[in-house]
Amino acid sequence: MKRMEVWADLVCAWAYIGKRRMEKAGFGEDVEIVWRPYVIDPMAPTPSEPLEEALRDPVAEGALRACAPDLTPAENRARVARIATEEGIGAGGTWTLGESVGAGGTRTLGEDPLTRLWDDSGELDARGLAELAARGPAGLVAQGPAEPAAQGPAESTVRGLGRPDARGLAGLDVRESAGSGDRGSAGPEAQGSAGAGGPGWGPAWRANTFDAHRVVALAYERGGAALQDAVVERILRAHFVEAADIGDRVTLAALAAEAGLDGMAEALDRGEGAAEVRSQLLRGKAAGVATSPTFVVGDTAVAGAQPPDVLADLVRNAAPQRELPDEVRLLRQAESLLDARDPLGALRTLEPLLAEHGDDPSVRLLAARAYFGSAQLGRARQALESLLERAPGDHYARFLLGRTLERANRHAEALPHLRLAAAMSPDPAYTEAVRRVENRVS
Repeated sequence: MKRMEVWADLVCAWAYIGKRRMEKAGFGEDVEIVWRPYVIDPMAPTPSEPLEEALRDPVAEGALRACAPDLTPAENRARVARIATEEGIGAGGTWTLGESVGAGGTRTLGEDPLTRLWDDSGELDARGLAELAARGPAGLVAQGPAEPAAQGPAESTVRGLGRPDARGLAGLDVRESAGSGDRGSAGPEAQGSAGAGGPGWGPAWRANTFDAHRVVALAYERGGAALQDAVVERILRAHFVEAADIGDRVTLAALAAEAGLDGMAEALDRGEGAAEVRSQLLRGKAAGVATSPTFVVGDTAVAGAQPPDVLADLVRNAAPQRELPDEVRLLRQAESLLDARDPLGALRTLEPLLAEHGDDPSVRLLAARAYFGSAQLGRARQALESLLERAPGDHYARFLLGRTLERANRHAEALPHLRLAAAMSPDPAYTEAVRRVENRVS
């Protein structure tokens, strides 16, 4: 069985659109779909704030325009709402009378008087629409059109993620399509269209999604892919169609229970799922995931809410995932995080290796680089001196020790190490460091 990982944020309109398109691709039972966390708005507050207020903040203007440089924020919100409508989400769906059952299913309310509001053609008449609007979104369940909306050809570029020499998580090829996904800088704009689509579409809250990601991770842990999908669907619909606050734990627990996952109030209070979400966020960052949604099969990925045929092609043609020992995988992940300028993330990744293989030179050198990058100069010096006791000819460790002492303003102590490194290797960075420190010492 193949596995598709969907890296997405639950306040990302493109994630909801991409989910509908993925469902239309019709993978069948041979593909397991697993949802992974991604954060497009790391500054989202807790508790949530009304999205209308967030969109009025002038500081958000640049981030909003970055989502679609050729459109105003209002035009872009309208565009996203229109595309969601075409995919059968929110106002563009065929409204039926029902109650939510699990992953978007409905249960007919046979005795409910509202079932009599349909006209003979099966459409809801004007009086029925008015009464349903008065009842609120809880009485409506959106169902998409029977046939998928027509999609044009995907205009994609291919780029590699990770180090080209395969020392990172590496080899992950990502096809990207402009205007079909959200990146981390998107801010509140990425949370949808703020009501631009009319009744049945539009989030009301700028929500921090960390707890929502925890619920999604726990759904997979406790019930597998099917339960996780039901929970994801329920949370997305609550945010985008029902204008619910998915940053609120009470709301999240209720939504999870409706989808078949009980006990989330207590689980969230106990901190369950937090470590898993943090670990997965680091894994995604190390792999180079930079757009919500990103669909990954093996070592190949498609970024953005691509058409169903593109996603089907991904499943058919993706290169198989390389199997690596856990130690090698974690080392490469830590190195990729250092390359991504996340030394603290690298240190968190290295924690189990430092506990079990702390004397390994590769582990210790990566830890020293992470300490240096996070300005923990005392720990960096200690790790590097220990390494050089065992391998005095390691020119990079020697150089890094010199740089550590330089950053600590101990230039006279740094200079001998930098000179030794430059004598052992012609690296221009070594020579430049020697010149720089010699000028400080003289």
